[in-house]
Amino acid sequence: MQSDQPDPDELNRILRDLLLRVSRLEQRLDSLSPSRPTPPSPVSRVAEPALQSNPNPAFTSSSKSLVPDLESRIGAHWLNRIGIIAVLIGVAFFLKYAFESEWIGPSGRVIIGLLAGIALIAWSEWFRLHQYRFFSFSLKALGLGILYLSLWAAFQVYELISWSIAFSGMVAVTVSTAVLALWQDAAILALFALVGGFATPVLLYSHENRATQLFAYLTLLNAATLFLAASCAWRRLLLFSVAASFVLFCLWYVGLYVPAERSIALLFVSLFFAIFAIAPLVESRSTPEIDGGAIFTLLPSALNAGAYFAEIYLLLARTDNTAAAWCAIALAGIYFSLAQILRRTHQSDAERLHLLHLALGVVFITLAIAIRFESYWISIGWFAEAAVLMTVGFWRRSAFVRWQALALIALTIAKVFVLDIWGLQRGYRIISFVLLGILLLAVSFLYQRDWLKLSPRGIK
Repeated sequence: MQSDQPDPDELNRILRDLLLRVSRLEQRLDSLSPSRPTPPSPVSRVAEPALQSNPNPAFTSSSKSLVPDLESRIGAHWLNRIGIIAVLIGVAFFLKYAFESEWIGPSGRVIIGLLAGIALIAWSEWFRLHQYRFFSFSLKALGLGILYLSLWAAFQVYELISWSIAFSGMVAVTVSTAVLALWQDAAILALFALVGGFATPVLLYSHENRATQLFAYLTLLNAATLFLAASCAWRRLLLFSVAASFVLFCLWYVGLYVPAERSIALLFVSLFFAIFAIAPLVESRSTPEIDGGAIFTLLPSALNAGAYFAEIYLLLARTDNTAAAWCAIALAGIYFSLAQILRRTHQSDAERLHLLHLALGVVFITLAIAIRFESYWISIGWFAEAAVLMTVGFWRRSAFVRWQALALIALTIAKVFVLDIWGLQRGYRIISFVLLGILLLAVSFLYQRDWLKLSPRGIK
């Protein structure tokens, strides 16, 4: 069926033809009366942008328009950047030669490094003001790296300053970079600040166990990350801070952990977990649009859950499996509660986060069963959990919960056939196969009968 509405493209073509005809008539009239000034034609004002955006080879020369553009770009931009890099390399070689020749002592080297870092950061502002943002950020990264390395050399290499002075200097650099990031609304600068902040304990490592100071410092960094993610919608920072905190915990645990510090470590890793666990709630209230897509929506929460459980397992499982299992149960309850809270929010990613937190709750119940019970009872516990999930999935008409039940059944079946069945006597083996078959047939019967009308699409 054809529409009675005229085609917009056809109307535009007709209008363009009429305007060109009017323009030609005006030009003929102007040629007949040359004394009269020629006003700019509205047609030419309309047609010129179109001709510029779609040049005709008969009237314009592409070589004339492109060559000056390319020439100016090479001359003004690329030669400028190459020149800067060449100067920096030359200065670096000169300083290396001066250091090797001992023209400059340790104090002078550190001072030169600090001044060079500050000068690069100040110089980068000129490029930012002239719309060279990417190059400006590159210079800032170089300047910040020089500042951190200069303080590291003053403490670790030359032993010119104490640990507290070096630490205070690095913290000052980190805080200044974060303030600069907020002022310029630049997420990349905030990332530079976090990289330097988390690198500070590694750069200043002195074989001394400063557990309380380390964890208090990491708590402040993580709280600052939460503030940046909530106020500026820089969710990528959360992922970096979760990973960096876990790496630093593992380094401390492997190299410096003693059982006497278990309580303080549990307290602080729980604080880390709480900071990142409430991040989706804070974001949903203060930032309606978060950058990063689904991966930066879900991955920080999932990584936080995995990192926290790994930390408490390392701290508790060696001495008390029951305590580790109860911690897993508590985490399951926390994630089920957060899932219900997220379900009521109006955040665009609330549904994804709701399902993720439900899945995490189920995972922690599964882990609690695996930690607390022996081999055969683990399989029985997992089958019972799967039955509960299947019941809840049918009751709440939730396909997501039912899929979790099916995944858990598949995991339990694999465990039974790979591990459990070979350790049973013949009679118990027969009973196990019969019970397993009855359970699977019962689940299959529920799906085949479709008593709850699950077959139509659209049921979640």
